[in-house]
Amino acid sequence: MPPTPALVASYSAPCSDSTEFHQPLPTCSKDPSTEERTASLAALREAITNTQDQINDFLTKKMEEDNAKAGVAAVDDAKAEEAYGEEDAEEEA
Repeated sequence: MPPTPALVASYSAPCSDSTEFHQPLPTCSKDPSTEERTASLAALREAITNTQDQINDFLTKKMEEDNAKAGVAAVDDAKAEEAYGEEDAEEEA
């Protein structure tokens, strides 16, 4: 029996455990119809979106953990996001 198809993404970094993200995909027949191909591509697109969401959540948590270890306050990040793209009069002087 062939393995079940899946979308798999791997994360690894120095000094960190590796993580894998899995999204199952439907199997296709050997000679898929147009409808089956369309459904398969739609499922792949959904799996990619779900995997991207999982990776974004994971990386956000990793960043928060790293910031907590480094003693960086989340308030600083919020201030930086609010001021993103705005000119800082203090820095220009």
